Amino acid sequence: MLATNGVFYPVLGLASCAAFIYMSFGDLAWDIGTHVRGPEMSFVGRNGTQFSVDGKAFFVNGWNSYWLMDQAVEEVGRPRVRAMLQAGAKMGLTVCRTWAFNDGAYNALQVSLGHFDERIFKVSMFIRHLMVKVLERSNKSGFLLFFGLDQKMKYISRWLTSHIEDGDKELKKPVLFTEFGLSDKTKGFDHSHRDVFYKSIFDIIYRSARKGRSGAGAFVWQFMVAGMQEYCDDFGFVPEERPSMYRLIKKQSCRMVKLSYGKGLLKTRFGKLCAE
Repeated sequence: MLATNGVFYPVLGLASCAAFIYMSFGDLAWDIGTHVRGPEMSFVGRNGTQFSVDGKAFFVNGWNSYWLMDQAVEEVGRPRVRAMLQAGAKMGLTVCRTWAFNDGAYNALQVSLGHFDERIFKVSMFIRHLMVKVLERSNKSGFLLFFGLDQKMKYISRWLTSHIEDGDKELKKPVLFTEFGLSDKTKGFDHSHRDVFYKSIFDIIYRSARKGRSGAGAFVWQFMVAGMQEYCDDFGFVPEERPSMYRLIKKQSCRMVKLSYGKGLLKTRFGKLCAE
């Protein structure tokens, strides 16, 4: 996904969205009719080829969980939402990308053209309370990156690098890779293959960010919590069930936030996490 000029705009609409996760979950109310006021947070802007927040470079290490709103509708599903956000926070992830729509189906937001379910709007607000801000940029442009390991890693490297270079030289804007994953249906699949694949992507993005260039971050497709087989596809997995992957993602989170905070990292909520 490529960034556009200016700042992001808040929406509660019929499109996929990126949302800042709220790292302090203990005081959140679960009654969707109750207004919960979170801490004041700034919007993300753009400074050349980098995103920025409050004058600091902002880098994304995030994930996709498209199912959050659907699970938040019924009380029985809300612990899954909480568990997923807590898992993301423990890995140091900064952004969750989810769906803010579900049209014409069970628990649909838009039940027919121009008609919306007030109950689902309340659920959307509930998700905002957990995530603080639901954001979407205009004029989306997406890149899907679902490669099998049988394809050469050199090709993947060239593909990523070419788009980052376009951001540096042509667009002069930050670049986000909003969906990447490795299918467990790939011939000869082994979970260690995902580790190799993800690490190669993380390394390319980190090297670009470290040099102040346009590689702004990436979103894994997709994370689940235990007991959600009906929502999972061949790219999804539960991070806690894959220790090596869990460590890899946390390492990427920590080295990306270090680029933002430098020596001031220890004074942030990431300090203790990244010292472990």
